[in-house]
Amino acid sequence: MIDYKALICCIENLEGEKAIEIIENFIAYNPTREEGIEVMRACQIGTEKVAHLYERGEYFVSDLLVAGALLEEIKQKLEVIIGEDICCFKSGRITLGSVFGDEPEQGEIVLARIVQMAGFVVIKAGVKVS
Repeated sequence: MIDYKALICCIENLEGEKAIEIIENFIAYNPTREEGIEVMRACQIGTEKVAHLYERGEYFVSDLLVAGALLEEIKQKLEVIIGEDICCFKSGRITLGSVFGDEPEQGEIVLARIVQMAGFVVIKAGVKVS
């Protein structure tokens, strides 16, 4: 069986090789579709933890991209188990906003697009933060 906590931890810590090894061992077990969906949910939890670390300033945009690429690789491996519904799984959510007094910069727009390309849903803060 699969150790969900270890998988989440590997994704959170950006340990891609270990996460892929866990996934490959899981696939060798010949899991059901429901088990595959549960594994994808665990992977989403891991990438959401990466998003929280980014929002707290502990991770960088490059870390978001690594987590998004890792999730995409896992999705490709699990597609044979889950099917086409696999495309519904996103990396997580990120909130972007401007500092009070600043206008949205081109950099913020570019960052939002990069984060979206990594599979994250971007939520724009409607309030300026001081």
